[in-house]
Amino acid sequence: MAMTKKEAAKRILDAVETADRIRSRTILAVVFGVIISIGIAALSSWYFGLAAVLVFGLLVQFAHERMSVSVQSSQLQGLKGLGWDEATVIDEACIERLKKILQV
Repeated sequence: MAMTKKEAAKRILDAVETADRIRSRTILAVVFGVIISIGIAALSSWYFGLAAVLVFGLLVQFAHERMSVSVQSSQLQGLKGLGWDEATVIDEACIERLKKILQV
């Protein structure tokens, strides 16, 4: 299904916004995982806390990698929808062009 230029521009802008939020959400997930693991270690034994840290670490790593790939894929689909080169760097000037496309 072909997307319109407005849909492609919106998809790229959403991908850029989501990419900015991924880092903060990953840090938040790591902090919560460590807090929960400390609670598990305090209520039981240290090796259960260590196991919890390892499991939470793997889950956070998987989620971060999956979201990063999804964002990159969405951005590439938007670039393809606009007919732009896949190697296009999304900078401030490009974001302004995308916002102008949305306004038209």
